[in-house]
Amino acid sequence: MIPMAIDWGLATSIAGRSFATVFVVLIILAVAVWLIGLAFQRWKKRGEQVKPEEAKPEETKPKG
Repeated sequence: MIPMAIDWGLATSIAGRSFATVFVVLIILAVAVWLIGLAFQRWKKRGEQVKPEEAKPEETKPKG
């Protein structure tokens, strides 16, 4: 059996880049979900502002 030489510097570099990539992707996904949440909240607020007809005051009958 031939002993294999392991380049630990290269292995560490590959592992470090992999971990960094995972964290960068997770941060990008978190920001995307946050922005989509903000967009839905604004969309919901605009939908509530467009429907003021539903909140009409009750008509009062004149005394007489």
